[in-house]
Amino acid sequence: MSSHQRADGNNNHTASPQDPNVPNRLTFVSPTQGTSPDEVAELRAKLSQTEQQLQAISGTTFQVVHPPSQRAIQHQQSVETKNEVRDIVKKNLWHIVKFVVKDDEAKMVTEMCYDAYIAKYAKTNLSEKHFVYYYFSFVMNELNKHRMYVSGRTYLKGYKHWPKTLASPTIKDLEACLKRTLDAKNDNAMALFNWYMDKYLPHTTGSAIMFGQSVRHYNTISDAVDPDEPSCKAITVETEAFAVLNFENNLSKWKYYDETLDDEYNDFQYVPCNRKKDDPVDVEFVAVEKNEKKILRIFSPKAKGKYTKSDCGQARYGGWSREGMVRYNKLVDLALQGRRHPNCAPLERASLQAVRLKYGKTANTAEEERLGKRKRNVSAPVDDGFTTLRYNREQARGVNTVATLQPPRLPPLPQPRRSIATNPGSNVARLPPMNELFPRLKIPRHWVEMALLLPVLDSNRAITAIVLVKASPLSS
Repeated sequence: MSSHQRADGNNNHTASPQDPNVPNRLTFVSPTQGTSPDEVAELRAKLSQTEQQLQAISGTTFQVVHPPSQRAIQHQQSVETKNEVRDIVKKNLWHIVKFVVKDDEAKMVTEMCYDAYIAKYAKTNLSEKHFVYYYFSFVMNELNKHRMYVSGRTYLKGYKHWPKTLASPTIKDLEACLKRTLDAKNDNAMALFNWYMDKYLPHTTGSAIMFGQSVRHYNTISDAVDPDEPSCKAITVETEAFAVLNFENNLSKWKYYDETLDDEYNDFQYVPCNRKKDDPVDVEFVAVEKNEKKILRIFSPKAKGKYTKSDCGQARYGGWSREGMVRYNKLVDLALQGRRHPNCAPLERASLQAVRLKYGKTANTAEEERLGKRKRNVSAPVDDGFTTLRYNREQARGVNTVATLQPPRLPPLPQPRRSIATNPGSNVARLPPMNELFPRLKIPRHWVEMALLLPVLDSNRAITAIVLVKASPLSS
């Protein structure tokens, strides 16, 4: 085939480069056409160099590298680093991050986690790029788990501690707490805000100490700081907004638990879920035991969250609907307005004073409270000559303290007759008959035989003492 024939092997048509029926991609032009001799020589030198490089790597085996699987990524994760990252998610990220809605945000949150990790531990050899690559999914999963944990704790430790003598709080009540529009002179309003501050909010932090009793009984909500991070607020506006959103999302479910299930299934773990094919269709829940745990699988629509789906809780972004996240942003704005409200400081101070009065707190800080409880009213010493010392300093110098601490010795015993051993130089004592030595003691024969085998010490009292320990009580 000539150089101007079609590339598909059809020899029926031969065309010149000027033929308009031939596409431009089939037009062949000499690579050296219109090129100076020096440029041609340079091109040939590069071609020769390329041929040499190809010959050098001709024996190299190339392998296609596929992206690692999730299992391979987990294998590269350090157990120690995972525990430290989990701790950072709970104590650092949860302050300001409640939801992540897209991959760009997830990457940014993971980078924030890396910054906190470097600042706190400063011992990793992972670069930021590798940290994001290996711990991206782990950070998202831990954030979702912590949000679910907080939701459960606020029910058990917050909602369940609402005073039974009062009407149950409503979503409007929680919004009023968030906006700080409650009347501090109204008893019912103060009972609501006191519960909100002392029982409900502490468990939305996900930490027992962040807004624990040593913090909330000595500081208002707006002024309290994290004991581990004094530069961070213990209750941020994001935390307060999520507290109200969580209440709104779960209120109908919590009422269903409290009124229908708690009396009989209080020791079960409640798991709202979708009904499977094998599940009965005429019941609202099924009690099962799995791995020695009591689980109550609940199918009732009353156990559904307002903004969440029970079958999406393990999704990357937590299974919350967009409507719920829009509501969260609105509640954050309301929390910011509430912190700036003129009634905020008076309401929080009145609540703090009522809670301190309830628990009998009088000091300014928890440390001062502890020190005050340790003090005792001790009467001044009276110089009446009473003492418990047996020696003064001079007398104590001559006292053998080791001898005084020794237990009392056995009373001296009668010196028994000892016959000389038949073998000269033997150290075995041959005692006379025991009934002659101690006529009133009933001593088994085998004990006596054991005593006769003991070596003679400084005196016969050592052997006799052992025999006495094993002897029966005195006969009448």
